[in-house]
Amino acid sequence: MSSEKQALLKKNFSIVSKKSFFIDLSNHYLELLENSNNFDVLIKVGLDDNYKEFYVHSFILIQRSIYFKKLLSSLITTKKKQIIIEMKNISPKVFNIILRYIYGGILDIDSLEPKVILDVLIAADELHFFEIIDYLQDIFLKQTHNSIQRYFTHFYDVTSQYSNFTKLRNYVKNIVTELPHIIFRADDFIGLDKETLLYLVKRVDIVIDEIEIWDCLLKWCMAKTNLKNKDINDWNIDDFYCLGKSLEPFLPHIKFEYITKHDFSIKIKPFKQSFDQNVYKKIKEAINLNEYV
Repeated sequence: MSSEKQALLKKNFSIVSKKSFFIDLSNHYLELLENSNNFDVLIKVGLDDNYKEFYVHSFILIQRSIYFKKLLSSLITTKKKQIIIEMKNISPKVFNIILRYIYGGILDIDSLEPKVILDVLIAADELHFFEIIDYLQDIFLKQTHNSIQRYFTHFYDVTSQYSNFTKLRNYVKNIVTELPHIIFRADDFIGLDKETLLYLVKRVDIVIDEIEIWDCLLKWCMAKTNLKNKDINDWNIDDFYCLGKSLEPFLPHIKFEYITKHDFSIKIKPFKQSFDQNVYKKIKEAINLNEYV
């Protein structure tokens, strides 16, 4: 037998001899989690109505998690029969997904809402499961490919807080740079921070009507001044003043010359009391209105 054939047979035998039984192993450990036999750690997760207790095993947590290894190493020295850990900043649903990954090496997330996947991603980062962060980012981006407007502001806030979410940050950067109109039409637009909104208003290349930008800005400012659900007919002088102060940094960058007289009369004029007289005069001049409007 030639040396090449011998090498091939040896390779094939090695593959067969190393057949993986991961699924069986995973299921056995998941059964251990579900049955909660011989547990020595109680983890209290969540708050109030969104609260659950998980009974787990320290030897598994220590072996599978850098975060829990460090935490438990300091607690085990107390020689208590049962260790209690509180985790208030994570939901039971998300923690259960993380626990199933710890015990069984699986992530049941394909059918989850994107917001939940994002919460799992945050938990994975905070609990130091860095090996699954890229995978979770890919799943989130796949799930939100055609619906990013539903989650954009929350998505944007998360990427600014977590340095490990490189793929998400690059995606957000592309939207802000190339597709800023998506942000103005986001369902959670009013959650956008002031600095980002000011940057967007200053842009001259956004392909949406100026009146739509004004509508969004007005909605954002009214939300920030607690006027969103208050009928303008019930506003007092302080309400108009607060709205004016909120609008003030943005007004120099609104291109009023692109707003029609009709839109002015129904979307700007009702808030006349919010503007300084000189500012209001400049707005009218930009729209080419006479002094009596």
